[in-house]
Amino acid sequence: MQAVFAQGSSGKAIWRFRLTLTTVQLPKPGGGTEPALELGQVDGEFGRKMRQAIQRVQEVKGVEQTGVLDKNLWEDLLGAGTWPSEYEISLGLLGSFEGHDYTKAAGNYDGAGITWGIIGFT
Repeated sequence: MQAVFAQGSSGKAIWRFRLTLTTVQLPKPGGGTEPALELGQVDGEFGRKMRQAIQRVQEVKGVEQTGVLDKNLWEDLLGAGTWPSEYEISLGLLGSFEGHDYTKAAGNYDGAGITWGIIGFT
């Protein structure tokens, strides 16, 4: 099964993709174009607006409108080889459990591998 990001995901990778969606121009009803997401809507959360923006991009590209972000769509908009590493995806997942983004964590600084919470359950 291919890894995906869906509504409820958070973290640095989501923030980066949301920012990319502000540069993707989609056709407007009645003519012209507009960004898939407005710049003011960029944060690190995969919410309803991001899901709808992804569905609009998928519609324009002629693919199934799942509203989830998979590797194909990511690399189509950001370039080949840019899909987040397992490390970055794992940090985002752990950050969502604990309520923060782990954007400044790097390395196994305490020798425990992965820990949760203040006490640090391993």
